[in-house]
Amino acid sequence: MADRVMIKPTEVPGLIAKLEAELLEAKDLREYTSAIGTQEAPAKDPASVELAKRLDVPATGPTGLVAAADKLIASLEAMITNLKNGLADYERQEQANRSTMKRA
Repeated sequence: MADRVMIKPTEVPGLIAKLEAELLEAKDLREYTSAIGTQEAPAKDPASVELAKRLDVPATGPTGLVAAADKLIASLEAMITNLKNGLADYERQEQANRSTMKRA
């Protein structure tokens, strides 16, 4: 199970922006890995080294590079979606709480 951290709701938009920037970089890496697939030895080209660092696992072979990039992209997309959903839930709850307090 992944470790969880608490962040303030006001920090979420900035974190989402950072993750979206990381997602764009990951998509660029995936495009690059697709292009180099069979051209360079695995784990020696820049994309392999970068993916291995980010995933903390070696990415080997042409399909391994693409699969590692796909895994990173899916992970980032899931984090972004979860943060957006969590923030929306928080904002709805805060709105409901404010409405309840006004009536009281």
